[in-house]
Amino acid sequence: LVSPRIMSAVNGASAQTSLHIGDTVLFFVRSKERNGHVYYELSSAPYNFLSVYPVKTGSEKEPDFPNVAFATFKVLAPNKYKAKQHLNALEQRKSEEYEISNAKRAVDAEDLENEQEQMRRLGTKVLYGDLLQIQHTGSKKYVTVCSEASKTESNNLLVNLND
Repeated sequence: LVSPRIMSAVNGASAQTSLHIGDTVLFFVRSKERNGHVYYELSSAPYNFLSVYPVKTGSEKEPDFPNVAFATFKVLAPNKYKAKQHLNALEQRKSEEYEISNAKRAVDAEDLENEQEQMRRLGTKVLYGDLLQIQHTGSKKYVTVCSEASKTESNNLLVNLND
């Protein structure tokens, strides 16, 4: 189900002209090669890359997706990951159980802090230069731009989804 706010933005009837933390958005690509919405379907491939779901000419404002959740993205404030990275490092080194236990408590505290920061910033207007995270609503994964070339367009960087 698509919210009226999303559909009004897609249909060009949005009274709101600013992007806010917590907004759900669709991304539209318009190029010589293709026109369509950024889309992701669950896959068993090693890369969770995004693709462009083609639209018929003239129907850009009336998207027709098999599942709209795979085309919508949520704008979020950046989360912290330091405690999770530390826990992963400890687990890979096969550290002592008490160190891992302490790290898990730190991850829980960091998760709570991230949740509180999202709630605090919810509805805040996004300004030029703000750091953001874009979360795919269907998979709950985050959009990531990698330093390697795209698998389909070697002149562009790879954009995929990560946990």
